[in-house]
Amino acid sequence: DLSIIVAIQISALCYGLYSIEQGRPAWLVYNVDRFELVRKNEIANQNINQAPPQFRYPSWLKPQFVATEFAKDAKQRSDDMFTEVLGGISIAQRPERYVELTQVTTQIQQRALPLKELEQYNPKTDVEKTLAKYPKADAWLPLKANAIDMVVLVNKESASIIKTVDL
Repeated sequence: DLSIIVAIQISALCYGLYSIEQGRPAWLVYNVDRFELVRKNEIANQNINQAPPQFRYPSWLKPQFVATEFAKDAKQRSDDMFTEVLGGISIAQRPERYVELTQVTTQIQQRALPLKELEQYNPKTDVEKTLAKYPKADAWLPLKANAIDMVVLVNKESASIIKTVDL
């Protein structure tokens, strides 16, 4: 009896660890004007062999920042839009469309929002307390996540990521 109980407990533990591993954050993808959190089990793997090697496997330690590349062809952009609307698969979930974040520096600089706007959505004291920890941050971009949306603080001049914060 005890061996059956131990076997069931071990199998439940293994299943729990597998579920946690599959649902972990894998990528923080810059897409148009915001970042999107993509979990490992949300990645569309159909064309994974077409993805650059550095984007085929997510990091084990923490989510990595990447950006998406828009199709230059109007038909492909239209197909992407229909896939997202009808199929629920965002371009942010497709590693074959990932590029290094440095390739979208200009877009980040243009789309970054002033820090003063954070006070419209958060208590002023929370914003001041958080920003005091990151003096190099001078702009922000929204981070769309499944449960709680957050903010990515950036340095607008260099388009570098400072920190992801809960604002």
